[in-house]
Amino acid sequence: MSKNYFDAVCQRMMESVKTDKFKNFKSENNKFLLQSEEETYEIVYNENNKRINLIKILSEGNKQLSSWLLDEESTTQKDVKMIAEDFLESIGEKVNATNRNSGKKSNNEGSNVTGLFFANRMVNIFPDIKEAIYIEKECYSEFRAVKFTREVILPRIN
Repeated sequence: MSKNYFDAVCQRMMESVKTDKFKNFKSENNKFLLQSEEETYEIVYNENNKRINLIKILSEGNKQLSSWLLDEESTTQKDVKMIAEDFLESIGEKVNATNRNSGKKSNNEGSNVTGLFFANRMVNIFPDIKEAIYIEKECYSEFRAVKFTREVILPRIN
């Protein structure tokens, strides 16, 4: 394996963990150790099965917390980011939510075109509905697109 991906995951981990919690970082042959006063974690890359594992070192034995496929032929920088974020969450570090969801679309929507988007485009044709859109957004927690279209936009179109 190209050590670039393993090193990239370890580098992201070092940059993201709280420096006041984890003081010691040790990197050696396909192993990376994160150590604090209370806890010790190890990131290990197994070249045989092309897996990268996050392991919590305990006095009574080790506990695997997370495991990912890390194949040099199919791994991207996005994969490296996801692996590092998963490892950070597994050790109890918070991941910035805005960074995690950037570029992702909601599962229930195929695009970002919503009823509010449509209503805002109708303002170009019917400028007098701008105030009605403002009132609808202020009075209700969610923009009621169907009701707004039936009561405000359709009469103007007809």
